[in-house]
Amino acid sequence: MYPSRPPRYLSVRPNSSLAEENQAKYFKIFQTNQKATSVQNNIPQRIELPLFFNTPIRNNKLNIVRQNEKTMDMKYKQLPELNIILSSKRRLKDYEMLAFACKRAGKLKDEGRAYYSIGVLYDNLGKWQKAIEYYEKFLQICQTLQDSHAQGLAHNCIGVDYQLLALEKPSLIHKAIEHHKIHEEISDINGKFLASINLGLCYEYDQRQSIFYFQQALKYATQVSSLVGQTMALGNIGKIGQRGLYDNTEKMQAFIEKYLTLAQNIEDRDGQIQGHLKLGTLSSTKGNYTEGKENFQKALTMVEKDDHFYNQAKCGFAIASAEIQMDQYLLQQGRYFKS
Repeated sequence: MYPSRPPRYLSVRPNSSLAEENQAKYFKIFQTNQKATSVQNNIPQRIELPLFFNTPIRNNKLNIVRQNEKTMDMKYKQLPELNIILSSKRRLKDYEMLAFACKRAGKLKDEGRAYYSIGVLYDNLGKWQKAIEYYEKFLQICQTLQDSHAQGLAHNCIGVDYQLLALEKPSLIHKAIEHHKIHEEISDINGKFLASINLGLCYEYDQRQSIFYFQQALKYATQVSSLVGQTMALGNIGKIGQRGLYDNTEKMQAFIEKYLTLAQNIEDRDGQIQGHLKLGTLSSTKGNYTEGKENFQKALTMVEKDDHFYNQAKCGFAIASAEIQMDQYLLQQGRYFKS
């Protein structure tokens, strides 16, 4: 006799948080896609809902570029992006009607999902402020239902949109920090990781605070054995350290070497190149041009001539080689004068 199936109205869902689903999805991309790009260190991190929630697909390309009149003009859009924008505009009215109907029927969960979906669609159109209005309605319903996971999702969405708005109006970064801190406070360890990455990016103007949150993110990623998470956190720490020209060179070298190892483990080609470039720069800064040259050479072997890393690796290799030759020349001249 075959086992009975669960009724259709029951939701079969994994026993994990939204943030955990997000990290699992991110890591799966690196495991299955041989041409995966580098881990993106410098962009706000969003929670992505699994497909079974039946919400609109988010256009992440629009979430990481600054919107202006030219980028939002239809004639400048490539076909895939244009399709997403046109689809988003068409579906907005449907979800607005759905939200109204659910509100009249007293279906809070469905009403909240409709508000969230409208927020995603406005994000796809690059209208961050309008999206925030609907994410705040979604948040109010989540608070009424006392759903902490959904509240974390809402705070993440609002915080990221304020980060994007802060590109044009920097004072709004404090609003982003406020929501990411709440997200960190109410979330599990995976949610705390995402919130810490976003807080580290928000505190770009305060190096100590920024490093603190990236180190927190590294701790959380290590606890859950997330290689992608550790790579992301270390990549951001290394990026900050470059601004201060590596005040603590030994500590910075340990971070970069760890970052390079993780990038190799997840086969992140761009991450490996950046690791060798940073080690080459660090070694040259310390006056160890031989080691610097070796790292720049390793980067050169991995890049192609049209790669955006090529010129950086080429220049670093050339400078390190010139410094080595100069040292050898001065050494020979010193011996000549002594004799």
